[in-house]
Amino acid sequence: MFTTNHHKRTVKERDKHLRFAHFRRPNRVAFAADRPDPGSRHGSAAEQEAEHYAHLCFVATEVGRVVAEVDGARIHGRLGLPEGGRAEFPFTPQPYPDGSIPRPTRARCRLEYTVDGQPCVAETQARLDSDGARWRIAVPRLIETGTDRVAPRHPTRHGWSFEPRGRGPVAMVGHFKVSDLSTTGAALVFSDDTDLQPGDTIAGDLVGPKGQRFRVMVELRNVHGGEGEEVGGVEFQGMGFENVARLAATLTHLPHGSLDADAEE
Repeated sequence: MFTTNHHKRTVKERDKHLRFAHFRRPNRVAFAADRPDPGSRHGSAAEQEAEHYAHLCFVATEVGRVVAEVDGARIHGRLGLPEGGRAEFPFTPQPYPDGSIPRPTRARCRLEYTVDGQPCVAETQARLDSDGARWRIAVPRLIETGTDRVAPRHPTRHGWSFEPRGRGPVAMVGHFKVSDLSTTGAALVFSDDTDLQPGDTIAGDLVGPKGQRFRVMVELRNVHGGEGEEVGGVEFQGMGFENVARLAATLTHLPHGSLDADAEE
């Protein structure tokens, strides 16, 4: 994993197991593993920011402990969810032995953490909060990870669905069962006679087992056939920062790898 020495390290000195899970483009940094044709989309800076925001929401709720490296100093602490749809994440640093609070000496910051045993690095910026006790971490501009997804999915046992809005054949279905879910996407189950193709977008509501609603646009990325039904992997679009943070908070109250209505708060 990562070494704990305090000198500045270059990219070449990073963990050799760390690989890029996204592709660099002039106007986009996009995770590749969630797309059937990596690098084929050239989304806007806003789409990139939303994707990285969703990833860090996952880190805040399901990882928590991170290391912030600023100007060569490595500060351990806990990352939290943004409040009220803000685009900055609260970071509570571990105090020094004398009780004083570490302060970011420059804006440039690198977060290090692990997801499913894989090392991750997020290049971002940090500033001291007005309370003097916490930092504010900006949405990362670049993320390196060895994991396969922006945020790992939770299999759902029952209770979660996606309800299309508007008119047309898709809306007439009523709702789609959600078989797994994360802060960035889901798997929807539909009958094999439903006319849906990769690239289709559907506006609707993600509905939780206790009536939670998250308005979102989904884009169908892939379809896997089954006996009498198909499962479509969808990517969330236009959910908004506040709803993404709400969804992340909902997931963190449940056992990892399971979304059971009985476990919902």
